[in-house]
Amino acid sequence: MVYKRFENLRIWLSSIKQAEMPAQKVRVAVIHNHNEDSLEEKKFKSVCEKFDADYYVPRRNVGLDIGALQELSTGKIAIDFQWDALFWSADDVIPMRKDFISKHIEAIKPKNVGVAGFHISNQCCRHVRTNSFCIPREVFGCLSFPVAEIKTQEECYIFEHFKNNMTEQIENQFHLTAVQTDPKSFSSVLWDTGHYWHLKLWNNHTRIFPCNRQMKLERQRVRHV
Repeated sequence: MVYKRFENLRIWLSSIKQAEMPAQKVRVAVIHNHNEDSLEEKKFKSVCEKFDADYYVPRRNVGLDIGALQELSTGKIAIDFQWDALFWSADDVIPMRKDFISKHIEAIKPKNVGVAGFHISNQCCRHVRTNSFCIPREVFGCLSFPVAEIKTQEECYIFEHFKNNMTEQIENQFHLTAVQTDPKSFSSVLWDTGHYWHLKLWNNHTRIFPCNRQMKLERQRVRHV
């Protein structure tokens, strides 16, 4: 799920190309939240085609990432592929291992596991961070949202942090598991560049994904313009 971080999208798509994929068939869908900007949409769609993403789904930025997740849950965003598990990630999280998808798929294989979180946080309350997680389709289909149409940041917070949040709903029937226990670890599966930007793990990332070195430099130039 991407908003305005074009360079991060390029890094994600390139990382997927270099990744060690699981045995199961993997489809890549890019959901692009935008503010009805046709030039931006054209630019993002072009890079998705360049890296052979299976689906490019532009949508008006209503409800942020959770609004997009809700539309996927209700079928408003339609993916014509009978998927068994969803690996969901926002564009401010960056892969740090080539087996990052496999790690998540393996984590949800036990029948009693309802979600594999990149990180399980205890901030505000115990919850799976919604910026990156993996969930079986049958569990995902049972999730309920606080309102019929997520529109505001507050409604997103309710879904993640407050009573009957996503984690609480899943824990009523299943166990949670964390793909990594410490999001600040230098051997992370993923790096949350929003919360833990100060770790400065770009060099670690490009050692694992060498094709991304030039993209890293371009990203730095863009940020300093």
